[in-house]
Amino acid sequence: MKGRAAVLLAMAFALAVPGTTLAGHAPGKASPTFLQGLVPAETADRVQPPIAARAAPVGSVTQAIRRVTAHRPPVALALEDELAEAPTDVLLPPGARAGDLVFRQGTEHFSDAVMHVDGGPYTHVGMLIGSPGNWKIIHATPPEVPGRAAGVVIDDLSFYLDPARARLHAVYGVTAHPDQRSAAVTAAIARIGDPFRLGDPAGTYCTELIWGAWKKAGVDLGVKFTELALPLLEGRYLLPGDLAASTTLRWLGGSEVAKATTQAG
Repeated sequence: MKGRAAVLLAMAFALAVPGTTLAGHAPGKASPTFLQGLVPAETADRVQPPIAARAAPVGSVTQAIRRVTAHRPPVALALEDELAEAPTDVLLPPGARAGDLVFRQGTEHFSDAVMHVDGGPYTHVGMLIGSPGNWKIIHATPPEVPGRAAGVVIDDLSFYLDPARARLHAVYGVTAHPDQRSAAVTAAIARIGDPFRLGDPAGTYCTELIWGAWKKAGVDLGVKFTELALPLLEGRYLLPGDLAASTTLRWLGGSEVAKATTQAG
C-alpha cells in the first residue's frame, strides 16, 4: 500500500506544481507505465515540462527581510510591494513565538496523497514569523496564489489557516534559546524564492525548510527521514508526522480536531 501511495504522491506533486515532469513523460505522449491503472490517461497528460526558472514570491514581514534579501533586490521589492500588510484574525495559543511551527491538514489532492504516505493528521508545516497583530507564515509550498510560482513564500497567518486551505491546524513550540530562535527565523527567510521541489537540492519542501532552518541555528530536532520510492524522486524524506513527533517540540494549541487526533496517536 505504501508503494502505491508513494506513486500517488508523486503524481499529485506533478499536478500541484506546474512544470514537473515524471519519468520523462511529455504532454500528448502515452502515459508513463507506472501511472497505468492509477490515473486516467488525460490526467497524466497534464504533466508539463520542467520549471525553467525561479520566480519571486510575495509577502512581507519586517525590514529584516529586506536586509536578508539584499542580494536579491527584485525579491525584496516583491516582498514589500506585492502583498499588503493585513492583521491576522487567527488567535494563536498563549506562548506562541516567532520560530514556532504551524502544522495544517490541507484540502487539496496533494495533501490527501501526503496523508496516505505519512499516516498522520498533518500534510504541511510552516514557521511562524512576525509579531502579535502581524503574524506571518514562511513555508515552502506548491502554488496557492494565481500567478505565483511554487517555492518558499510568506503568507498572512489568516490566509495560511483559511478553511479553504486547512481542515485543521496545530501549533508546536520549539524548545530553544532566544538567539537560536532568531537565527532559525533568519535562516528560513534567507531561502525566500527557493523553488518547491522534492528530491532536488536546488529546491526544498515544507518540512525540510523547517528542519534545515533550525539545524542552521544549532538546534537538532532529532527527526527521522523515511525512504520513499517515488517515481523519479526516490530518496529520504522528512514527513510531517515525523517532524511533529520531535521531542524538541511541544504542543501549544490548535484545532480541537487536531488535538484529539494527536492525543489519540
